[in-house]
Amino acid sequence: MPTTAENYGNLTVVAVQDGLDSENSSQFREVLSERLQAGARWFVIDFSKAHSLDSEGLETLLWLLDTTKAAGGNVKAAELDKNLQKIFEMTRFDRKMELFGSIHDAVKSLR
Repeated sequence: MPTTAENYGNLTVVAVQDGLDSENSSQFREVLSERLQAGARWFVIDFSKAHSLDSEGLETLLWLLDTTKAAGGNVKAAELDKNLQKIFEMTRFDRKMELFGSIHDAVKSLR
């Protein structure tokens, strides 16, 4: 399964297992839609096991950001490898979503 999610109170940590690309963006969106419908508004996306990100993945992240911010929540990204961090910088996504070196730091920023 490319995406898993665990709830910690009102916070959800979503782990992207392989990457966020055209192959698994719809499954990622499905998992997040379920969490949003259940009332989740605070998300940390764990990229520690992800190695790819394409335009469809970025579009899905933008959808999540827009949806959560409209509901009063937020999204943070954690543990991006150098390649993913470069993609975030080149697309200026690092200006839309805060990036953290660890999941712990990202979670702390939302509390």
